[in-house]
Amino acid sequence: MIRADDSVLRYPLVIKLEATIMKLIAPLLTLMLLSTVAQAQVYRCTVDGRTVFSDQPCAADAQEITVRPASGVGTGAAGMAAGGAGAAGAAQARSAATRENIDAMARERMVRDLGYQIGVVEARMRRQNQAMEREMQAARRAMRYSANNLAGATRDVSLTQEMQAIAQRYQVQAEADRVRLDLLRAEREALLR
Repeated sequence: MIRADDSVLRYPLVIKLEATIMKLIAPLLTLMLLSTVAQAQVYRCTVDGRTVFSDQPCAADAQEITVRPASGVGTGAAGMAAGGAGAAGAAQARSAATRENIDAMARERMVRDLGYQIGVVEARMRRQNQAMEREMQAARRAMRYSANNLAGATRDVSLTQEMQAIAQRYQVQAEADRVRLDLLRAEREALLR
């Protein structure tokens, strides 16, 4: 009985690593987008007659200011009330859309890779079938030249056994390829749903 080995039916390690990396990238992108929304406080002070900006109060007259991103949406406590919550929601939506795009691209790549593997197995099956036909033809030609006597009959029996062995050998290979092909096609169909 032919048993499909798990290691033979799995994707190559590279594809698994790429999918894992893609799954790690989406949360990192989310964190990066959210970190731009939650910026630190900025203070404006006058030191020695010069205006200085700092992340900490630099003098007794330090005033907290609100720094707005280029889009005009504020950050910090005042900015969040003025629309920063909408920016955070938009960032999460973009992150979710990015994650969906990454997942879709990973699925498309897996489908392409499965299609390639299916083509490789089908080509191997065709080559094996052609090789079997050549070997069988050679055995049939040899049978035609057997003499019509006891030696010829013995040779015919031997050639018949050889043809059966050829057919059996290729049948085992073809069955293993059919099982692999069915599994690859089922996996591809599951990804396409």
